[in-house]
Amino acid sequence: MKRKLLVLFFFVMLMTAACNVSDEKNSSEETPFSNEEYVCIDSFRQGFLTEEYALYHGNDSQLRLFDAASQTDIAFCFEPNCEHEQEKRSRTGELLQEGCISYAFSRYTVMLRGDSCFFFDYDTSEVFQSNRQGKNRKMIGQIPQYILPSRVFFSKDSVFVSYASPYEMIEAKDNNGKTYWIVGETKPKNKCGVVRLNLNNGEYSELLETEDYAAQIMEYDVRGDHLYFQRSYSDIPYISPDLETDDPSLIPEGMTVENYWEELPKHMWMDIYDFSLSTGELKVVLQHQHYGAMEFCKDFFAVEEGQTTGLYRYSGERFRELDFPMSVGVRSDSGLVCQKGNDYVLVDENSGEILLKSTISTEDFVPHAILGQSCYGLFHKDNQWVPAYISAEDFWNENVTKVIPFMGQ
Repeated sequence: MKRKLLVLFFFVMLMTAACNVSDEKNSSEETPFSNEEYVCIDSFRQGFLTEEYALYHGNDSQLRLFDAASQTDIAFCFEPNCEHEQEKRSRTGELLQEGCISYAFSRYTVMLRGDSCFFFDYDTSEVFQSNRQGKNRKMIGQIPQYILPSRVFFSKDSVFVSYASPYEMIEAKDNNGKTYWIVGETKPKNKCGVVRLNLNNGEYSELLETEDYAAQIMEYDVRGDHLYFQRSYSDIPYISPDLETDDPSLIPEGMTVENYWEELPKHMWMDIYDFSLSTGELKVVLQHQHYGAMEFCKDFFAVEEGQTTGLYRYSGERFRELDFPMSVGVRSDSGLVCQKGNDYVLVDENSGEILLKSTISTEDFVPHAILGQSCYGLFHKDNQWVPAYISAEDFWNENVTKVIPFMGQ
């Protein structure tokens, strides 16, 4: 129970990986790019995934590209004969040797669209556009720096940033009058929301801002003209599971440290929203629902509801009930993929029947996205979890020997 509840309050990012040494194909060759699907998954280190390829950050933060068709893994660099080394500077900061362009993306979430590359800078909250080689950069706009990003998601023409922070942000100015922000004291409630920056004109807008106990934007996805996202929160203060205290002021009224985790699910809630990219209208699809695992799908979404799973249209209509509780959802463009017990299944939304099942152990491989014929996930290798690829066919055929760990790990 504690493990499930922690998913609500914290984003657990698997950031450790094992190092491999291999020969690389020169990345100056043409590489296929697709505009069909856009998804950014945090556990892939601000990764950008499509059926054809995956962009991800390796162990040393180098941006790399895995091509699914050729199953090659290369540095994101287009310079012939590049050694893919980091820049070298003197002790005084003087540039001694220019580094590979792939390292220039080390602190960015990156998206490719046609001949352009877009990236969000976590340090400055700026959004840039360049050619697909990462050169000829121009700044499109900036997210206010008092917003502390938790996730970044690109769509075809926008970048969305979610945030959830319990800190008071204090505005200050330096000697030149330039504004900067200081992280202040912790507040009991999180300020939580979603903002948008239009990639075509740099226009900034706020979609939602709320303040609640343990508020988070947990899941969201762009489907056609719509951004759907889930806000999760509690109506009582959150207490760390490691807390050992006799201070009654830290315990919600009517509860004790001993029964807190047993009672907490009764106080956990979620709302689901629908934002139209074309009109800018924000609608509430579901409000004040008991929190459970959920997954956005192409034409519907699924919510775990105790011992069952409800399927809902994006209008909010509940149209089907599955006879099992889904514990984890997997981003997919072919229907609902979720965990049923220890197995992963593909469910037909119209009949509720299970079309495919995989019994690959979650101790070996955990899927995160199944896009067309490609499946991306985390593979347990040398006592580390590393980003990896397997074909969708091999995943459903339970052929874990076909998993390909990314070389940059």
